[in-house]
Amino acid sequence: SYREYIKQKTKDLHAESEKQRHALHYHNPNVEVIRNMAVQVNPRIYEKTMLHHDFLTFSVGTGQANTSFEIQFNEEEFSQTKDELIDIARELRQRYLSLEDVPVVTDLMNGPVGYIGQRSLVLEQLQLLVAQTALFHSYYDLQFITIFPEEEKEKWDWMRWLPHGSVRDINVRGFVYHDRSRDQVLN
Repeated sequence: SYREYIKQKTKDLHAESEKQRHALHYHNPNVEVIRNMAVQVNPRIYEKTMLHHDFLTFSVGTGQANTSFEIQFNEEEFSQTKDELIDIARELRQRYLSLEDVPVVTDLMNGPVGYIGQRSLVLEQLQLLVAQTALFHSYYDLQFITIFPEEEKEKWDWMRWLPHGSVRDINVRGFVYHDRSRDQVLN
């Protein structure tokens, strides 16, 4: 019957949604998972290379994302008809067009990323971006040059331990916070 068909489609769509949800969380874990992966020296460290589709991707938080699968439903065929079963199908399609509370992902391949707002929140977001990208990308593929005011030097000291924070070609830390460091790193 049509109701059985709808019930099966609901199960299928739910399974596909959960598969996508799992993949998003797996490839873009939250900060606690990232911290644990680093502490445990997880085998996934540096797993993203230039050959991967998710190279230089990172999560900017959680929110709503479109599902990666398409749901075929020809709205025009049924637009004139008022039918409870068609309404159920329409509702089902609407329910599975997006996912809630999943990582919202962007990437650095499309250009620079900027943060504006209260300085402490901006620094926190930058630290999250650095933590995510440094964990999943090798220092051979990714290097950081960090430019900050000298009075914030202590807030960036944690990056000294990241191999990504060194400019290998000139063998210096990629920290720019006064004239001398600017001349050394950026010339």
